[in-house]
Amino acid sequence: MPKIVVVDDDRGTCLLISAALKRDGRQIFTAYDAMGGFTLVMRERPDLLILDLSMPAGGGFSIADRMRRIPALAQIPILVITATDDPIQRTRAEEIGAVAFVLKPIDAVELRRVVDTACGLNDTPR
Repeated sequence: MPKIVVVDDDRGTCLLISAALKRDGRQIFTAYDAMGGFTLVMRERPDLLILDLSMPAGGGFSIADRMRRIPALAQIPILVITATDDPIQRTRAEEIGAVAFVLKPIDAVELRRVVDTACGLNDTPR
């Protein structure tokens, strides 16, 4: 069962993502800030990190930058979620190795498809 860590300061977004992905049998762990998210990634060693870029007290890029310096965490795929379709953020997300860039508001069906691809699972219609 794939483990996924979701880090977003918007609790509603975390609930939406959790509900969409738990129905597929995934284990979901959530954090609402960068420090909590990094701690959770260290502890759980997830199969995928879903990461909001814009958060107070250290955004998603700070988590990704720290992860990439630790060999045991460097290969964890990162799916970026954000409310801003900014080309600079997209480029930076690609530079940190993001496997996908999903805009808010999040569509649950699209999210599951992107997560299946990121986790190496077959694309199956839902």
